[in-house]
This record gives sequence, C-alpha cells and structure tokens, in this order.
Amino acid sequence: MTVAALALGMMGCKKNANEVTNEPNYVVTEISLDVEFDANDEPVFVVKMTQDMPFVLAPLSESVIANLSDSAVVATILPEALKNPNSYVLNGGSGKYQPDYGQFAVGKYKVFAFAVDLVNNKLASNIASASFEIKGNGLVLSVEQDGLLSVKVDASDAQHTYAIALYDKKLADNALQAGATLADLVLADFVQSIDGDKLAYPDSSYTWCAEPYLFVGSQTLDLRDLYSTISAGDHYVLVAGIDFIDADTAYYAKATTTGSSVSIHLDQDYVEPQAVKGIDGKLIRRKAQMKYFEKKQIKFHKID
Repeated sequence: MTVAALALGMMGCKKNANEVTNEPNYVVTEISLDVEFDANDEPVFVVKMTQDMPFVLAPLSESVIANLSDSAVVATILPEALKNPNSYVLNGGSGKYQPDYGQFAVGKYKVFAFAVDLVNNKLASNIASASFEIKGNGLVLSVEQDGLLSVKVDASDAQHTYAIALYDKKLADNALQAGATLADLVLADFVQSIDGDKLAYPDSSYTWCAEPYLFVGSQTLDLRDLYSTISAGDHYVLVAGIDFIDADTAYYAKATTTGSSVSIHLDQDYVEPQAVKGIDGKLIRRKAQMKYFEKKQIKFHKID
C-alpha cells in the first residue's frame, strides 16, 4: 500500500553510494522494462526477458532514490530479495504486471527490474529501469487547527473525497524519514479503518465501512468525532484525497493528492466520555493507539 516498500537500507546506501560496484557481468538473461497505464490511469509494468527467470520488480519513490545510480539502488535491494525471495521475487517471466490496489500515492517514481539466480544467489541480468508519475484529480487540500481538538479543512471542490488521519509525531516522522509520504500515511490509516470495520461487521458492504472516513468539501472537523482516545503530546493531523471504489468482494483505494498536515499538541490525554461515538448510527470507534505506517512488500499480479 505504500511506496516506501523495498527501500530497506536506502538511507545507509546514500552514505555509501560511491562504494557500489558496477553492474554485474554475470548475465543469464537480458531484461527490459516499460510502463503503460490502464483505463483507470494505474501503472502496468511490461517486463521482457530473453530467458524467463525469477526476477524482482521494485517501484520506488524518487524522493527515496535521490541521486543514486540504478546499480546503487539494486545493490541495496538485492541482498534483501535473495534473503527473502518469497516476499520479493516474481516467477511469472515475461509479461505485464500490475501492483495490487492502493499502492501508489501521487508523485514521481522509478521502477527497477532485474533477474536473480536463486541457486547461486546472484544478480542474473542487466538492470532495467523506467520512470513514471502518478497524477492527481485536481483536488487541492489544506488543513489548519481550529480550536484544541478541531481542524479546518479547505478543499478546492466538493466533488472529490478525502480522508483525515491522526498520527503521533515521532512515529510519523520515522515513517517519513524511511520514505513514506503524507499521503501514504493517510491511505494506510484509511485502509486500516475499513479493514477493521469489515472484520467487526462482516455482513456490511465496503461502502458502509468507508463512508464515515470519507469527506467532501471545506469543513471543520472535530477530532473527538473520529477518535475515542488521543494521548497527550505532539501529533500530526493529515489530510489527503482518497479515491474509493467498492467492488463487492474487495475494494479499490488510492491517494489522489500529495497530502497536507498541521501539528497539534495536547497537555493531557483525551478520553471520550462515552463508550463509543457514532455518525448516522454507524460505530466509528478507533483504536486508542495512534496508527503507524508499516513497510510492506508490494504485491503484483500478472495480467496477461
């Protein structure tokens, strides 16, 4: 769901980029990579190999890559891929691949593809790469504090939906330093909320689960209507555009803006006086602890 995935060790790699060796001379297959977009403007990665082999497909935010060379990026990813092939390595060979829903926030990315020899634990091809950009829907959001536990959200239109998330400042800063974006954090919180409600109310539709967490238009939101408990200390309130589609047995969600934030501080814990709060009879109690962005390996499915 987040595009900080596969960026393990990237910060250390930046410090030692000059130590990375050149691209490998151990080549079993030649690999090429291209990016297309489907009818929903979602990226499709086209992989071609002269000999089908296990390979790694790694999309990374340009903010994570910075000015690293392709070989420096792969030198960071390769050891983790060889160590955990079940998480990182694909076996479908040449074809078109698409990430599972909800992987990319708005922004610029670079995707890498390279084959691996899992017997000899080696890179087994050249390194292929391609750049692509995820564009938004034109929605512009900003957020500012409006009272101790309220925020005012300014939205450029009242047609496109957005979500709001509350994060402990230190935990959010750690995620941002690891390569997450503000939109990643909002999307992660949104998905966790839907999944949690679906687990609690399995007979409910995904639309029913998502509705309390989606907003439209400029408005003032009371955090006490969204969170049953807020711990004392420093927090970020984040907003980002979210597109949501209910597909009956699954749902599709993606961030459509870069995300905006405002810092708030509480001198003491807030605990709601009631057991739960509700909107239109729907329970929207959330977990007491702040949500934390977790790195996840990006999962792909072959579409041809």
